[in-house]
Amino acid sequence: MTIKNDMNRLQYRKGGLLKLLLKKGDTLFSIARENELSIAELLEVNSQIKNPDEIYAGDTIFIPSKGKAPVAKKPSKQESFLSVFRKKAKEVARKFKRDDIKLPETSEPELRKRILPINMRQLAYDVFGGDDDLTENDLSPAEYAAAREVAINALKRIEGQKLYRKENKDKIPPFNLSPLPNAITYADYQTSKSSFDDVGGSVKGSQGVIKKSFDDPRYALKTTIGQASLTTNDLGETILEDRYNFNEKNWKDRTFSIEGVKTFLGDMKNAFSQPEYGIPRTIGSYLGSGPGEGSMVKINLGKLQY
Repeated sequence: MTIKNDMNRLQYRKGGLLKLLLKKGDTLFSIARENELSIAELLEVNSQIKNPDEIYAGDTIFIPSKGKAPVAKKPSKQESFLSVFRKKAKEVARKFKRDDIKLPETSEPELRKRILPINMRQLAYDVFGGDDDLTENDLSPAEYAAAREVAINALKRIEGQKLYRKENKDKIPPFNLSPLPNAITYADYQTSKSSFDDVGGSVKGSQGVIKKSFDDPRYALKTTIGQASLTTNDLGETILEDRYNFNEKNWKDRTFSIEGVKTFLGDMKNAFSQPEYGIPRTIGSYLGSGPGEGSMVKINLGKLQY
């Protein structure tokens, strides 16, 4: 039996089903494969799953028993390295982020002054294994106001693009008329002449990152969230949505090995060309959350008028 070795993730339940507590990295495909099931068989006993792509660590699903307990997934070298680091640091992470206070949807967010800007707090929280949602309650009053300002910039830009298309529909080739995403871009933060100058786009633009993070809440948000989606809830409030992680191409290749250490040292050497931006970015890329991991960003911006 693998139950004991799998940190009690599995619990027996009547009716020939096993209850499984999801952990980071679990997907319906991986769980089905490990237990010799089809995704359809999993969905048949998990009617609570509305979207197979939206299952998260901490969720519970049921597995049809076929006479044996599910097989515990053997962690990869990289997972072993990160899991050891994060298990020991999990409690430290919570010092960087208070527990969210659950507020009614119509309530104003409970904002408080912060010593460090959100980009520094979230990076430390993520590197030390934190993955709770990043919400409006995690922002300072200035950061919350800046988030609303950036969202309004994005919505105005989108409205302007729609108007331009309408007025020039006969002049625009059909292939340039793809749907406009309702999203924030780097340009909407308005923190530099060129959208990417101060986020690694140039050596000069990436200087003074620490001071800029303290002085300009828009920049603190830009280097925390970057591009993000904007949706509207049933109350007409704008929700900023994203996921905080480091989408590096060679994430899966970063193992705790001699070769991996060499790669890390090489990347750190390159980071010194833009130290204030490059070093934190490189550390986050190796020790922070990878694709499909990290805190979900769900910031309720309230009703925006522009």
